[in-house]
Amino acid sequence: MTVPVDVLEFLGAQSPFSALPEQALRQAASRIEAVYRRRGEVLLDHDARNDALPLIRKGAVEVADPQGRLVLRLEEGDCFAFVSLLTGNPTRFRYTLIEDALIWWLPAQDFHALRREYPEFDRYFVRTLEERLTLAARPPQDNALFAAPLAGIASKPAAIVPADTTIRAAARQMARMRISSLLVGTPERLQGILTDRDLRNKVLAEDLDPSRPVSEIMVARPHALDAGRNAFDALLLMLDHGVHHLPVLEDGRVIGVVSSRDLLALQTEHPLYLIREVGLAPDLEALTRTLARLPELCARLLSAGADGAGLPRVLTAINDAVTRRLLALARAELGPPPGPFAWLAFGSQARGEQTLHSDQDNGLILPDGCDADTPYFRALSETVCAGLDACGQRFCDGGIMAQNPKWRLTVDGWLQRFGDWMRAPEPEALLNASIFFDLRQLAGDRDLGDALQDGLAGLRGNRGLFLGILARQVLDHAVPLGTFRRFVVESDGAHRDRLNIKRAGLLPLVELVRVRALRHGIATPGTEDRLQALARAGRIAAGDARVLAEALRVFTRLRMRHQLRQLRAGEAADNWIAPERLDAGERRALRDAFIAVRDAQSLLAGEFGTRA
Repeated sequence: MTVPVDVLEFLGAQSPFSALPEQALRQAASRIEAVYRRRGEVLLDHDARNDALPLIRKGAVEVADPQGRLVLRLEEGDCFAFVSLLTGNPTRFRYTLIEDALIWWLPAQDFHALRREYPEFDRYFVRTLEERLTLAARPPQDNALFAAPLAGIASKPAAIVPADTTIRAAARQMARMRISSLLVGTPERLQGILTDRDLRNKVLAEDLDPSRPVSEIMVARPHALDAGRNAFDALLLMLDHGVHHLPVLEDGRVIGVVSSRDLLALQTEHPLYLIREVGLAPDLEALTRTLARLPELCARLLSAGADGAGLPRVLTAINDAVTRRLLALARAELGPPPGPFAWLAFGSQARGEQTLHSDQDNGLILPDGCDADTPYFRALSETVCAGLDACGQRFCDGGIMAQNPKWRLTVDGWLQRFGDWMRAPEPEALLNASIFFDLRQLAGDRDLGDALQDGLAGLRGNRGLFLGILARQVLDHAVPLGTFRRFVVESDGAHRDRLNIKRAGLLPLVELVRVRALRHGIATPGTEDRLQALARAGRIAAGDARVLAEALRVFTRLRMRHQLRQLRAGEAADNWIAPERLDAGERRALRDAFIAVRDAQSLLAGEFGTRA
């Protein structure tokens, strides 16, 4: 069948036709009837019978309910009036052209034939907001690193020994089998994992008796993944927890182990390889050379299927590694510190949500008896912050960095600072809350970080007024959707016809989730982790949590794609996107994500209505 190329290209770019194989797409295109209509014409009226699926090729359509109230506006690439096709009932709304338009009509019999033959095509028309966002945030994966299931990567069968096996016997078995890890327990009941690192650090370095049982040195309750998960899931788990081996389970039974080496074998240019180079960099110059490859790495990950949650976690893990390497280089130059300290990450780095346009927000916990002017810690902070800037993590415009003496404090000093903000929430306190209440220790003495977290938990009793004001601040963010759900963009200036996706979407979403987490005593900093914890605790409906998580992924993915395009064009990365430059599917996803934020703001307003 002969079909014009422009018809095929346009139809194939629209959801859900984009999911059809070429032959089915050609068949559908050949059956389309193109009809020109004039502005003001009613395409379908209330209670009309509908015998075709309309798709807007050019123009715009206004939708009104039976009372004449405007519902929404449809634009190029949108399908509509399909509910009547699905149910066989008359149409509920009036569809009126507000521009001269070209409408494509696919006959009902062809529409239903595609639904019967292709489940993904069928599901599109009955999806909820959550399902549409999920589809938009998680594009098809076409790269081996992402798509490869763990069942095909893991070393099998898994080597497992009982918990009472001696360290000597376990080490000999690892040497004989030429493996770097050994599971402990049984396939049905995994108790732990033993790695060559454990043998070095816990046996040789400590001169431990090798006749002791492996249960004394194994890592108990190791992180594991189901065999149906893919390699990218394994990569993220390794990055998050700093491990190099993951048991693989099938129906709860251990079938093998996947290691970082297995993932490296899939593709040498990926985050684990880069992080290894970061950890071996001898100086700042070597670090900057290594990180120069980061934009192209991100571009490959994005095109290969990394979603709006996975890629920021990868970037954060790389930036964490850079920070730790800079601290190690600084200590090698400055010598031993005068006491234990801890390096803190705030904001997006603490949440694991960094992009290619993230600045640095960090601080230092000082040992008791030291103050901000202690020469060693002043030099350490200035060296590391300057190194981070050279590596692409820009200096914070607000000066929230460890090189600023305001953010070098003892545990008691930090608790006093947080307490002052919560007891007297002035404008500066509200600004700081958006950064400092997302906190994670990156390096240094773990006891100091734990003491700070424990102390912060004790401040929760003084947070009522503070949270009410934070909630009001969240509600002040106006979602940029106007009449007919059109995007509200800048009308003039340097950012004409653009909107700031961070300020308009990401920030209100992150902030409203933070308010809920603080209210219910949830300490984890990541937005998705907070949503999951809130859902588990029954503080938010599970469906609402999933919708907001997918909205976060949509915002982040569109932001990352925009920044990568800028960097490739030799421009400075920013957060100003032009909705009209997005394709129809991306515009629909962005609109759905803003709707999800607006709905969540309404729920938050109800919760704090008597408190704010």
